[in-house]
Amino acid sequence: MYNSLLKLIKMIFKNKHYFEISKEIQMEYLNKISKKLIREDFVMRSFLQYKCQTFKQPRIKMFILNVVCTLAILPTIMVLFISYKYHKNKLNISEKKYENIAINFGYYDKIPSMLVKKYKIKEMYKKYILTYEDIRFLFKRIISKHPFNGYFIMKNIIKIALYSYNVTLQNPEAILVNCEYSFTSSILTLYCNFKGIKHINFMHGEKLLIVRDSFVKFDEFYIWDEYYKNIFKKLKADEKQFIVNLPENLEKYKCGEYSETKTLTYYLQGDETHQQLNLIKNKLQQIKDRKHLNIRIRPHPRYGDRNVVSKVLKDFNIEYDKNIIDSLKEAEFIVSKYSTVIFEGYLMNKKIVIDDISNKKFYGKLKDLDYIILNKKHIKLSEVI
Repeated sequence: MYNSLLKLIKMIFKNKHYFEISKEIQMEYLNKISKKLIREDFVMRSFLQYKCQTFKQPRIKMFILNVVCTLAILPTIMVLFISYKYHKNKLNISEKKYENIAINFGYYDKIPSMLVKKYKIKEMYKKYILTYEDIRFLFKRIISKHPFNGYFIMKNIIKIALYSYNVTLQNPEAILVNCEYSFTSSILTLYCNFKGIKHINFMHGEKLLIVRDSFVKFDEFYIWDEYYKNIFKKLKADEKQFIVNLPENLEKYKCGEYSETKTLTYYLQGDETHQQLNLIKNKLQQIKDRKHLNIRIRPHPRYGDRNVVSKVLKDFNIEYDKNIIDSLKEAEFIVSKYSTVIFEGYLMNKKIVIDDISNKKFYGKLKDLDYIILNKKHIKLSEVI
């Protein structure tokens, strides 16, 4: 009985992955609701992104989330306001705008080189408050416009409370983020502008044509390649925000010289099944026998079962602790299904190989969703003999 109930709950709340939804269905829905964006409206941009992220989720899941969050809105606001009153005397609040200060809410090693040179970058504090102004902003801009979308409101309350603490304490010129995937992002841009602060986003990983990242609006959005601008334009993002500039570590890749060895390194995603690992093993063994390459396997640092990887791929060198940059430098061939290391290898002028063998359906999806590397020079794993 207990196990059956758990299975039912998991089934109800299971998220439908964007790879499971066809590009045609995603884009049809996106284009349909984009008609509601009649004028430049930050709140509507966030709400439409929210709709894109939830339109294929189970209805009962969204109903429960909205009911629970709606009931929690006023208590949450009260607690966060009390937190502000408690911290008010302890915070060294300054009215002075620190023009060369930026608070970083994202991955430090992915900050664009232009921003590293421009700002003194400080890390965020993970604390939350709501001031009088914040509460007025919430009711006027969000709650009054979308009163029956409790989940949408609650996520924005929490994010604004996080920003509020950091803004109140440090009063920076800019906030740096990786949050194009969050439906709160455009509202947070409006909030930052309300406070006289720039809201700047920068890429931290690969982007595909999926509606999760639709309608986004920042003051500046740093991307790695002009190609990504075209993807975001299709997703109805504001066109004026984009700047092409790489992080410092990726800039170094472009101008570096590397002493390659005759090595093929496969970078696992961590979601491979036992069967897929065996397919990878068989193909790599064939390449090793015919091309006389040194084959290396790099497991994903966070995902996947290393014991299974070690058992199935034991005939190859497995990299566990090697620095990722050293790993990339030494390889002649960079292989993966879909990974940021593929783009890094592309910048380093490595021979890029896309795995189209272990999951043929996934490879087809990448083509469908405008994966950048499939529009750059590359080889399919099935072609390497």
